[in-house]
Amino acid sequence: MELKKLSAGTIYKHLTIGALIGSLPVGLLFGISSMFDMSSIKLNETPVMGVMALVVAPLFLFFVSIFFITLIVLGLWIYSRINKTKVYYYRDENS
Repeated sequence: MELKKLSAGTIYKHLTIGALIGSLPVGLLFGISSMFDMSSIKLNETPVMGVMALVVAPLFLFFVSIFFITLIVLGLWIYSRINKTKVYYYRDENS
């Protein structure tokens, strides 16, 4: 199956969902460890500790991953202007 156009929004949506699922547990782990003074999170060279760390850590990781996702989507968009993009589709036998 060959697509004429694969929108950047579709790729962005799937990568954002994956980043959220991946960064949320790690961010919560960092936030909980900082909440119990096991480590500290620094934001603008200011240590963030306690309950605020529980909020800041997942948000920070999510926004960093959004930045990299944007770079990936931009790179794929530029690549798709140069070459055709092929998407392989495998039909599930049970459906």
